[in-house]
Amino acid sequence: MSTIKILVQGGGAGGGGGNRGTTGAGGGGAGGYYYDGALTAPYGNTTVTVGAAGTKGNGSGGSFTGATAGGNGGQSAFGSYTADGGTGSAASQSNGGTSGSPTSYAGGTFSSGLCGGQGGGSAAVGANGVGSGFADAYNANGTTNSITGASVMYSIGGGGVNMNTGGAGTMSGTYGSGGGGGSGGNGNNGYDGLAGIQGVVIVAYKTNLYGNCSGGTKTVSGDETIHTFTASGTFTLVPLGGAFLTNFV
Repeated sequence: MSTIKILVQGGGAGGGGGNRGTTGAGGGGAGGYYYDGALTAPYGNTTVTVGAAGTKGNGSGGSFTGATAGGNGGQSAFGSYTADGGTGSAASQSNGGTSGSPTSYAGGTFSSGLCGGQGGGSAAVGANGVGSGFADAYNANGTTNSITGASVMYSIGGGGVNMNTGGAGTMSGTYGSGGGGGSGGNGNNGYDGLAGIQGVVIVAYKTNLYGNCSGGTKTVSGDETIHTFTASGTFTLVPLGGAFLTNFV
């Protein structure tokens, strides 16, 4: 047996599309977030699954109806350790989607006649839609982690969009974050929301304690080796100078 670090991040959900002339749509919920800084794992092969991003909701264009909801994100897993995808927000005039388990937070509520709610993040509920002005509903409600050697905030809920701004809501570019909602376009057009960001699985360990381990994209930061999975695959943990015997699925 051995001790490693793992970060499992589910896929972010898509933001809903906007109907022309109505309150902007909510943002997609962030993917669930799981981290263990001292996981006891056997040597051998572990199945890794990376959750897909939720699809964007389509806007209605010049019509007053017909916008669609954002799609849900997919589940990520390292063996039996899982993080669910976020929930997509409904179309136009909607609350933000809920973030995925095990860090499940509700989306913010929409402000009638103006702004959709932000999707829930891995650390907090989504911001409520604002009642005036031009601002989107958006806060940095994710979780910061330095497993890669750099400080990154994962799993931020997608922004609920203000109908006065047009286009789509604010969103983060980090793994597991939800997509921004689509605007009602202040009476002119119904805009698309944005797709979420896919999940990720990251494994890290002290380089000098293990053999030639494999899987994902392999990098080194200080005294640790990091394996980053942006697609599903297999992580193989190898002891120093020895063969592995166990599968961890």
